[in-house]
Amino acid sequence: MNKQEAFNTAYAGVIKQGKPSATKSGGCLYRGPNRRKCGIGQLLTNKEAEGLDSRDTSSVRHLLRGGFLPNRFKSADVDFFEDLQSAHDQAADHSDFLDHFRNNMARVANHYKLKVPA
Repeated sequence: MNKQEAFNTAYAGVIKQGKPSATKSGGCLYRGPNRRKCGIGQLLTNKEAEGLDSRDTSSVRHLLRGGFLPNRFKSADVDFFEDLQSAHDQAADHSDFLDHFRNNMARVANHYKLKVPA
């Protein structure tokens, strides 16, 4: 999966669910209640996500360093995955989550010279 494909998957998945993947107190989760997923959670299979339950609030960089994410993440740009994570997490606190998420993802797309899905 290249960056554009990962971006598209994360973007479309979060937009489709319409709400952040977070606890009731606002902590973001890779896989949250009501089957919601953050941007990184959208890129994980159910089996890959099973082992993250106790690490659900850890940064993607921490999970990569600890070997908790699949090998396909290790060969990619860690900063890119952190930016995908931040796009979701920074928008999660806002009542107009989707607007903030779209704006954050547009900045990620611009930075990495990607296209935002239509």
